[in-house]
Amino acid sequence: MGELAIFEYGDKEIAYLKSRDRKLARVIESIGHIRREVNASLFESVIFCIIGQQISSRAQQTVWGRVSAALGEITPEKVGATSAETLRSLGMSQRKAEYILNFTQKVLKGEFVPDDVSKMSDQEAIAALSSLKGIGTWTAEMILIFCLQRPDILSYRDFAIIRGMRMVYQLSSVNPEFFEKCRQRLSPYCSIASLYFWEVSGGAIPELKDPASSHVYICRYKSPLGMINLASDGKNITNLWFDGQKYTDININENDIIEKNDLPVFKRTIRWLDKYFSGKNPRTDIPVCIKTTPFRKSVLDIVKSIPYGETRTYGEIANQLSQQQKGTKVSVRAVAGAIAHNPVLLLIPCHRVIGAKGHLTGYCAGLERKSWLLEME
Repeated sequence: MGELAIFEYGDKEIAYLKSRDRKLARVIESIGHIRREVNASLFESVIFCIIGQQISSRAQQTVWGRVSAALGEITPEKVGATSAETLRSLGMSQRKAEYILNFTQKVLKGEFVPDDVSKMSDQEAIAALSSLKGIGTWTAEMILIFCLQRPDILSYRDFAIIRGMRMVYQLSSVNPEFFEKCRQRLSPYCSIASLYFWEVSGGAIPELKDPASSHVYICRYKSPLGMINLASDGKNITNLWFDGQKYTDININENDIIEKNDLPVFKRTIRWLDKYFSGKNPRTDIPVCIKTTPFRKSVLDIVKSIPYGETRTYGEIANQLSQQQKGTKVSVRAVAGAIAHNPVLLLIPCHRVIGAKGHLTGYCAGLERKSWLLEME
C-alpha cells in the first residue's frame, strides 16, 4: 500500500458543523474524533476501488492483499507488465482486470496523469476519474475523500451515508431535495459530516435506529452478457445491473445484505430474463420501485414505453419532454445523463436509446452489450 495517512480535520471544521446542525452536533459529541485512513497514491486508490466494486470490504481487502503480495509495490510499470490472466488468478473478474489494465496503460502513455487530478476542482476531478472505464461517480467521490482528502464531498449514491442520515434525522427516506438542503447546510465540510454518517450507519450510537427497513435482498443471474445483479426491498426490484458497469447508483452496506434467491420477485424476474435472453419478448410486468429525481423519472418513463425491437434517439426523447413540459427546453445532455443512471437496466430498456443518425452511444453497461441486445431484438 502507498503512503497511508489519517483524514485531517480539527476544531474549526467540528465547530462549524455543530453550529449548523444540532442533531449532527449531538452525534459528533457522542462519537468524538474519527480516524480514517487515506491513501495518498491516486494510482493505487483507483485500482483499490475497481477491485472493491460489488464485493464486500472484507473481500476487497483480501484481493488487494493478494495483488500487493504478487506485485510488491503497486506502480504503473509493475501493473502494466502483468497479464489479465494473472490478475484474474488473484481473485478478480475478467472485466475488472481489463479496467485496471486499461487505466494503467492510460497512465503509462501519459493520457491520464494522476498528479493533474489533485489540481482540479471537485467537479473536474470527478469528471476526469469518471471518464475511466470501470469508474463511476460514486467511486470518484470516494477517491476524492480517501485519497485527495477533499473536504466537501457528500454522496447521494452512498447507501451507508443515506442510511446514516435517516438515522440521524429519523426519516423513513432521504429524498434528493432534503439531501441537497443538508449538503448546502454542511458545506464546505461535507466530507467530515460523511465520516459521522458512516459511523452512525455502522452502529456507533446504538440508540439511533434506522426508521426504514434496512435489509436489501440480493440475487445474481448468469446471463449471456455476464453476471447480472438484482436488488430488492422484498417486494419490488430496486436495482438491476451488470458486473462492472460504469454507473450502478447503488452502494450497499454489507451488513444489510441478505442473499435470498428464492424471493418471489427474484423468481419472477429470473423467469423474465430467461425468456428475454432466449430471444422472446416477455411482458414487462415486474414490480419496480426506483428512487430518483422527478426529472430522471420523467425520462425513464418515456424510455420504459419504447417497444421491443424499436429505438428512439436522445433528441426525440428531449423533444417529447419539452412538449410535455409546455415548451420548456430540455437538453439532449440532460436526457443522456438521466438515462446513464437508469437503476434497472433491461426492465427499463435504455439500450433502445441511440444517438443521432443511428450511432450507438452512452450505455453504462458497455456498447458491446448494447449492440448485442439490439441485434437480438
